[in-house]
Amino acid sequence: MTNKAAFLLLVLAVGAITGCKRQKIHREQVALATGEGIFMSMDSIPDSLSAPLDFRYLSTRSKISFKSRKQNIDNASVTFRMKKDSAIWMSASMMGLEVLRGIISTEGVRIMDRVGKVYTEATYRDLAGKLGFPLDYPLLQGFFLADIPVYPGQGFEVRNDASQALVKQSDSYIAIYNMIDRLSKKTIAMEAVDLMTDNRARAGYSNIQQVGAGTIPYNLSVDLSIRSKTEDLNADQLRVALSHSSVSITDSTLSFPFQVPINYKKAF
Repeated sequence: MTNKAAFLLLVLAVGAITGCKRQKIHREQVALATGEGIFMSMDSIPDSLSAPLDFRYLSTRSKISFKSRKQNIDNASVTFRMKKDSAIWMSASMMGLEVLRGIISTEGVRIMDRVGKVYTEATYRDLAGKLGFPLDYPLLQGFFLADIPVYPGQGFEVRNDASQALVKQSDSYIAIYNMIDRLSKKTIAMEAVDLMTDNRARAGYSNIQQVGAGTIPYNLSVDLSIRSKTEDLNADQLRVALSHSSVSITDSTLSFPFQVPINYKKAF
């Protein structure tokens, strides 16, 4: 498994925006924002509109698929463990053998490639350079849980329709859109757009099920479109599909084991 594939399995299967000056976003820039309607500014999202999943620790058993021009991984087994607003741990295996272990924290990402016997420790700035797309922990957690990413002091713009609401937040570099079903109060589509490059990640969600007192989609797919730095007309199309067979939440502490063997080499 290549380092880029490992990054994408972590980044797109799971859930920054650094504090910058706000910028208005042209509606045609984002597919989720098309259509007529009036956006209203809000300091916070009311409970009547969105119901984020409330938990301390969460774990899943899942299947993950990854497709790009150069790579195709189908139905690998993956286990996730999460401490909300803190860290996401994952272990992916194929044919019963672990091929990848990683942990995403608020500081960055650590990955062990068991096949290549290499490891990576990267800040979100490093990841942005590798992937051509800005990332941070709130955004990755939001994609994974189908929840609105929350940043202290960040305002929102909301457009209400009969059955759905579109929630937008933006700064000078990135815009994030959550399309929320008003009945389930859950995100059914989410998109993040890099305003500097027009690179974008878009997620779709389905099979929403009860977990504890809340809900979470059991199926999600994320498409990442990254324009080539050398050929502006070509964009790499990457897709990650994730399907949970079980999701559980608990107040008991879950372990996030991550120890790099001494014979592993650092990727960069």
